[in-house]
Amino acid sequence: MRTTWRLEFLAGGALLLAATAGAAPSSHPPFASKKCKSCHVLAPDKTPIPDQFIAEQPDLCYNCHDRVDENPIVHKAVKNGDCTDCHMGHESPNRALLQDKIKPLCSQCHKAHSGKQPFGHSALDMRNSCVHCHFPHSSEKKKLMKDKPAALCVTCHTDFSRKIDEPGMNIHSAMESGCQSCHNAHGAKNDKLLIQGLNDLCFKCHEQEDYTDHPRAGHPIGGRPDPVHPERPMSCISCHKPHYSKNANLFRYNFRQGETPYDGTICSVCHWQTILPPPGPPKPNWND
Repeated sequence: MRTTWRLEFLAGGALLLAATAGAAPSSHPPFASKKCKSCHVLAPDKTPIPDQFIAEQPDLCYNCHDRVDENPIVHKAVKNGDCTDCHMGHESPNRALLQDKIKPLCSQCHKAHSGKQPFGHSALDMRNSCVHCHFPHSSEKKKLMKDKPAALCVTCHTDFSRKIDEPGMNIHSAMESGCQSCHNAHGAKNDKLLIQGLNDLCFKCHEQEDYTDHPRAGHPIGGRPDPVHPERPMSCISCHKPHYSKNANLFRYNFRQGETPYDGTICSVCHWQTILPPPGPPKPNWND
């Protein structure tokens, strides 16, 4: 019976060959145990011929390794059977005999996702970054994702999964489409990885013509500092939270009568000098 070597997923998605006792993670087990004929054709003197193999890739690799190309979505290199595009044949200073560290290795082909944008996803700076979200060989989901985007995002952004389950929470309907409907996963020209400028992004779904006089004729929704927090530009999210809120219409601040000093009027959050007697209520905290 032949010895089989299995690809095992470690924590974080890294791959490791299940090897015989004493074999290093960066050594191919047949090489470490000097079983050259497992892969190479032998010369008459029983020495391995470097560029002659007993089979072509990927059949050569599948002689020992379980297949990794049987899911609906298969990595191009795997589909082409080019195992050595990513893996060394004998030894490597990297886990799973990889040709390089995971991020620079992936970036050799996926240059557009290397994070070289004005705003980059902090996940790309994590160790083994790409395989936190993507399977390296194949997956049941598009783009080799490990889970649906929304479910995958909340594995790190745990505040979202906690908040949206709170009683009485109003959820922005855009979240039903998934985080990628508003955010780029790798990098973007806009802060918070937004796929467009903030107000332009809102108007993708909320027709701009409907907001010409919103909420009252002549009221601005941009082009000046936020009146409550002038360190931020005024925008749609000056009044509305983009993800969830316990207030109706996703209002950022609670202005309900009897609960707050704003006397039941959202206008008084900014215009308390006009609506309420001095000294007026305290400035509310910006919250996301």
